[in-house]
Amino acid sequence: MDKIRIFALGGLDEIGKDLYCIEINDDIFVIECGIKIPDKTMPGIDFIMPQIDYLIENKNRIRAYIITHGHDPEIGALPYIYSLCPAPLYCTKLTSIFVESFRKYCALDNVKIDYQIVNSTDDRMIANRRFRFFSTTHNMPQSFGLCISTDQGNIIFIDDFVNDYNSDPGFTYDARSLMKIGEEKTLLLMTESLYADRIGYTSPFYKAVPKLDYTIKEAKGRIIYAVPTDDIYNLSMLAKASLKYGRRLFSYDDETLNLYKTLAESSPNFVLSEKMVGHRDDVNRYKESDVAIFMTGFGPKLFHKLELLALGKNEDRRIRLAKDDTIIIVNAFSYENEIAENDAINELTKVVDNVNYFRKNEFIKMHASEEDLKAAISMLEPKYYLPIRGTFKSLLANAQLALSMGLGLNHSNVFVLDNGMVLEVNENRAYIAKDVIKHGDLFIDGKLFGHYDEKALEERKKMSDDGVILLGATISKTKKAIILGPDVQMRGFVYLKDAESILREVTRLFINTIKNEFKEDVFAINRIYDNFIDLCQRQMRRETGKVPVILPYIAISE
Repeated sequence: MDKIRIFALGGLDEIGKDLYCIEINDDIFVIECGIKIPDKTMPGIDFIMPQIDYLIENKNRIRAYIITHGHDPEIGALPYIYSLCPAPLYCTKLTSIFVESFRKYCALDNVKIDYQIVNSTDDRMIANRRFRFFSTTHNMPQSFGLCISTDQGNIIFIDDFVNDYNSDPGFTYDARSLMKIGEEKTLLLMTESLYADRIGYTSPFYKAVPKLDYTIKEAKGRIIYAVPTDDIYNLSMLAKASLKYGRRLFSYDDETLNLYKTLAESSPNFVLSEKMVGHRDDVNRYKESDVAIFMTGFGPKLFHKLELLALGKNEDRRIRLAKDDTIIIVNAFSYENEIAENDAINELTKVVDNVNYFRKNEFIKMHASEEDLKAAISMLEPKYYLPIRGTFKSLLANAQLALSMGLGLNHSNVFVLDNGMVLEVNENRAYIAKDVIKHGDLFIDGKLFGHYDEKALEERKKMSDDGVILLGATISKTKKAIILGPDVQMRGFVYLKDAESILREVTRLFINTIKNEFKEDVFAINRIYDNFIDLCQRQMRRETGKVPVILPYIAISE
């Protein structure tokens, strides 16, 4: 009888950095390897990925990585993990291109990934075990769920998805395959939880075009679309609508153009090809009513681009806003982006008459709501149910939804776990094991990744909030004198009008601290640093209310 253990190293009680492990006997199958974006309390940190000590210790048992689609919460950590724990990677062609793009972005040139390209409808043997893939509808083309066969029944994993049976090619929900799988015994079902507390179906509230078709048709001047980079579905549908009304497509910048190229290369069903996107040199040669410009970006970066465009500070001088332009922002509300979005919209409305954006709850992301989840549970009737991907509140809502359906799911076979907790399944029962897998966060800073202590993060936060003072001097120990400097630089600390008096005070404290050290029997530079930093920070707190990072440096000339 197969011995089954299931746990997450990331993705539970959080949004992002998904990494789920399914152990069957001695084989480990890793599903998703993602990152999440740090908040403003972590300055200087680019990404956060799961701690992978367990995978490193058991790398010889890893039989495959399986990535269901090409979003950062699913692929971002893979190049880093792969450098330490290689194994074949099963994913679609499009996902492989996004993984390669991220690997190059991270400058991990020595990481060579063994890609095993699958279609989202394939049936494969991996490590002598049957894996069946089925298409799901998400805003990334070629997304899939998977079914893993065991001698106790099937383990079914469905990450981001919605029920939509009329989706365009590349975004199809393969209900027929899922129903066929549902005719067999489902041992365990794992589904996402982000919208589990949202009543109804997600469709059609993620579709932008039905709400915007009249606006697109009637727009008199140029249309400028702002669409998050990861919303490929609406990017595709808006392009299709623009072409329908005779508009020529242009990319706002190279980031958007490269996305078009990637999609055209990997997904034959994607509506755009590189040839259909005009060169930006020609954008002003067409009649304004024949032009549609697409802008993409991640999170606040998208709105920063819009704000610069509104202020006329964007780098590309070929694109300047006009009063009769139509701005269309296709973005689901999020608290993380709310300030940046409001600032951009405020500036846009000063320049353009027609700014279109979605209010809260008018437009949502492509994740399963309550009825989407119920449909999957009813179709598969699992013996055990495990909510994944989401905060504890969302995981609990998903579990309670399953309990309410009257399908034999109850508190003994529905599980809400945290990262590191292990669900063991045998022929008699499923239960939470006593052992907890080591887990946590690894911080990616440029090309490096690892643990950062709290002191380092606190210093970075201070630097971003209160600025930094840098000081340098050269001293002679024999003469007991300062022979060069001191040179003092301040960044992000005080306004220019206040700088002169502060500069004089900091210089005075630095000189006095050095002179006092010359009086000691044993000269110690570290003592100068410690005494000066303490004196300077206390003085700056009194005078400015800020506590900047103080970075002194002393060179010694004998």
